[in-house]
Order: sequence, then structure tokens, then C-alpha cells
Amino acid sequence: MRQQVMVALLGPGDIVGEIGTLLDRGRSASIVALTHCEVVSIPGDILYG
Repeated sequence: MRQQVMVALLGPGDIVGEIGTLLDRGRSASIVALTHCEVVSIPGDILYG
């Protein structure tokens, strides 16, 4: 397992994963929540119509 390194601390309204989705590529990182959070996932067919 790779070592975990904090790259960014995000807050309310921040967006993650958009580059991989827009370019149809894999993700370059994983995300771990430090506290309770709500996540919204938008399916590709809605994004691309």
C-alpha cells in the first residue's frame, strides 16, 4: 500500500474528480473524509447529455 500524503484540505462546495471525468481518464488520487460529509455524484449521461 502506498503512503498516504495530504495534498489538499477541501471545504464546503469544493469539487473533486472533475478532470478525470472531463478527460475520461482514471483518477490520480483517492480522497478520504476527515469528518462527516455529503457527496453528490453526477452520472456521465447527465453531464454529457
